[in-house]
Amino acid sequence: MLKKRYVTSLLTFIIIFSFLISIPFSASADEEKSYEEAKAALKADMEDPFYIETVESAYLYCLSTETELLSFDASPETPDIPSETVKLLTALTAYDMIDDLSEKVTVTSTMVYRSTGIRYGFAAGDVVTYSDLLCTLLMRNANDAAVILAYSLCGGTDEFAEKMNEKAISLGLTSSTFTNPTGLHDIKMKTTAKDIFLLAYEFYANETLMNYSGAYSKKLSINDTIYNRNYLISSYYNTGKSYIDSTVSGMISGSSTEGGHVLVRSATYDGYEYICVILGAQRDSHFIYSYDISAELIKWGSKNYSFLKILDNSTPVASVPVINGRESDSVPVVPSDNISKYLLSDAYSSGKVTSEIKLNVENFTAPITMGTEVGEIFIYYNGELIAESKLKTACDITENTTSAAIQSVWTKLSSEKAIKAYIITVSCVAVYIFINSIIRQQRKNKLAARGIK
Repeated sequence: MLKKRYVTSLLTFIIIFSFLISIPFSASADEEKSYEEAKAALKADMEDPFYIETVESAYLYCLSTETELLSFDASPETPDIPSETVKLLTALTAYDMIDDLSEKVTVTSTMVYRSTGIRYGFAAGDVVTYSDLLCTLLMRNANDAAVILAYSLCGGTDEFAEKMNEKAISLGLTSSTFTNPTGLHDIKMKTTAKDIFLLAYEFYANETLMNYSGAYSKKLSINDTIYNRNYLISSYYNTGKSYIDSTVSGMISGSSTEGGHVLVRSATYDGYEYICVILGAQRDSHFIYSYDISAELIKWGSKNYSFLKILDNSTPVASVPVINGRESDSVPVVPSDNISKYLLSDAYSSGKVTSEIKLNVENFTAPITMGTEVGEIFIYYNGELIAESKLKTACDITENTTSAAIQSVWTKLSSEKAIKAYIITVSCVAVYIFINSIIRQQRKNKLAARGIK
């Protein structure tokens, strides 16, 4: 009996133990991908870049052509978390308020106490320059640098956040709210990839800040050398896959538990300059998708976009009938301008480009002079107006004199005055015939009465 109970207990233990150890192994087997599988998944993810599974939102812009190439948001009803990208706004806001980058700031215990998250390690009593603070902010993602800037320039982080939001509004960031200069998660803080692009566009124009963000290393005034945390620029903090990219000129990267991996990349690829924003990216044991997707998007943009001529002032888009034309009974109409736009190469074949023509004349009477304005043409891309031009006649049309003479006679004969004359004449003839027939009948009657036939 005891032996049976022992066997039963042992079997029960084995079954429970087997069940428990099967859970993590099964889960890890499902979650873990081989490098080949991860690479194949990345390739599949880029087959339709207008919906990317491994990021929450993305934005791609070609600076060289001033063209939006892609705007993607997986959950447009849910605001994005800006995370480290906030530091671009922190830097711009601070830069506007700093008169001299070499000016020195003394770090206080309050500044140190209010600093959490990723820090450079400034201590109370340190004397640093504004240049040091901006470098550590943008290269090291140092939250203590952001807090020191906020206190030294505005007296606190809340006051500085007000200046940040004023700056954001001035840049057109209509869907964003910022509550701190560090990017640490706050449920009230929100943004979109498009807004972060607008921020990055302004940042890109600031040569000093761009140099800081794109530097591999910098020596601070406090006799210390710092290295960039952006894996595209430096591998100093990266022990995994190398993401070093010589095409990258700067900006920022980072991650948070709530916001995933974020990245703002400025780069020159195949002769064109780009800005790419990635928010809410995933990662696995093989890829940090903020880096990989941004690289693939720039390659995709370079491959799939080209300059397309959407208006050609030598190609007729319509014609207007011409009366009495010697050469033709219609005159071709062409745009006044030559316009090319950087668009998806299949824009025409896929029906993304459409046009609307508005003519202000129904017909002409010769002669017609080349260049006579006749209306306008409007070009749309995905329903958005991208170009417009005046329409003009493409050639001269001289008058056909024979036809004109016939037409002139016909015009006179068919005029209202002539028609009235015809009516009067016909009426007079009819009255004459009527009266004349009455007179003849009366004569016949008189003759008959006299017996004369």
